[in-house]
Amino acid sequence: MGSRTTDALVAEIKTLASQRKEEKLQIQKDMVELRDEHNWSTREIAAATEIPQQTVVNWLQAYDEAVTNLGQPSRLTPQSVQAASDRRVAQRVLREQPTEVVEQMIRELPRERRQAVLAEFGDGYAQARRDFDERERNLTPAQRSEREAAGDAVTKPIREAMAHFAVPLKVVPLLEEATDALRELISDHSLTPELISAIDEADAEWRTELEVARAMAGLEVQS
Repeated sequence: MGSRTTDALVAEIKTLASQRKEEKLQIQKDMVELRDEHNWSTREIAAATEIPQQTVVNWLQAYDEAVTNLGQPSRLTPQSVQAASDRRVAQRVLREQPTEVVEQMIRELPRERRQAVLAEFGDGYAQARRDFDERERNLTPAQRSEREAAGDAVTKPIREAMAHFAVPLKVVPLLEEATDALRELISDHSLTPELISAIDEADAEWRTELEVARAMAGLEVQS
């Protein structure tokens, strides 16, 4: 690193101080030169360049970390404060970006991450789903095996009937479609007491027919 005068280094730092990251990385190199070639302290660098001393300390530390790891200096923030820096950046984005941009960012998150975020802000379905996933994660292997065995006992006669007669089962896709529709209503906060009442009536009729089907299949009718 060729040595330049301190006046030249300070002038360049002041010129580049408000520019893009690429220019700030050059500032960082200039600070290193002031320190290593001219034996300036961080306080002297801060006073001459009018850059906060803590910023000078952070930039020099980030540079030293990169050199220690045999990498090309490309960061302005040392690892010790990176998490706090990332948090400030995220807060600034959430605070300043239009609402539709923030909503799009949330929609693009992985499903579990998106549900966790929505649950924190009162989304009913997301909260319920998070609780369900938590219970699933806490199941012991014995509990999981017991549940799978019980489910197999219930569905085996149906699977055998389907395999024997090769009859298309239309009920399951319809139920899945209804579940998806209900999930959307919950997520959109579109449910009203009248709509819930209508769903309850349809569900009661469905469950009555299901108990008849259970009896015809030789399964125990649930109380």
